[in-house]
Amino acid sequence: MKRNIILLFSIYCSIMAYAQKEYDSFLKEGKVWRMEYKQVVYEGESYQDKIIMLSGDTLIDDIPFRRMLEKRWMRGIQDEPTDWKATYGYIGEKDGKVYYWHNSYPTTPQIVMDFSLNVGDNIVGSTGVVYVVKAVSDTILSRSDDKRTRRCISVSIKDREDLDRYSDTWIEGIGSIKGGITGIEGTFVAGAYPKLLLCEDNDICIYNTEDDLRSAIHHGLNNKNGDTYFQLNGLPVIRSTHGIYVKDGKKVVR
Repeated sequence: MKRNIILLFSIYCSIMAYAQKEYDSFLKEGKVWRMEYKQVVYEGESYQDKIIMLSGDTLIDDIPFRRMLEKRWMRGIQDEPTDWKATYGYIGEKDGKVYYWHNSYPTTPQIVMDFSLNVGDNIVGSTGVVYVVKAVSDTILSRSDDKRTRRCISVSIKDREDLDRYSDTWIEGIGSIKGGITGIEGTFVAGAYPKLLLCEDNDICIYNTEDDLRSAIHHGLNNKNGDTYFQLNGLPVIRSTHGIYVKDGKKVVR
């Protein structure tokens, strides 16, 4: 009885700690994203590199937005530009929802991620594609310098969950591991595969592509029986003992 009370108290403390933690905003000054786009229309290995930052303050439909600035060049062929170039893309954020807006055509802002989603929830992408949430975890990225706990949400195109190329993982304050701050359906380079390489917060590394998050999350996605348990740090459990784990986005006691 005493042991059960201690375990329940630990779960309560973990939940309260997350509920009270400060949300890491995408719109924070000083954040920089580095992307690569592997070209598929040329022979051999060919990459386009891009660095993104956000600037300014714009209010659209009562949602705070910032404009995307970028530097873009062909790796090994061109040097990194010295000047930032303004794009047509804007990133917005409100109440844990991330929005994308393109000012070259008259559309309303589109939600690209909602960090309040739970396992089994659906989200409709900007092109009308329906995604389903497959895994949710609060994770400390092993290669991040700040060692901050961040909400991670893995999604797959509905009815295509068995194929990895239709899946993606969003990380609080960082973006998606495939499409960066805009996600798969945001801005892209035609004929290329996007990949987020690095995210820095005022010169502090908060995401590195070599992080073990991908294997941790997709271990759960590829488990068709739905029996995968995660540690509280988001890593999958290979051999579980008695303790507190995460299953289907919920804390459980074994």
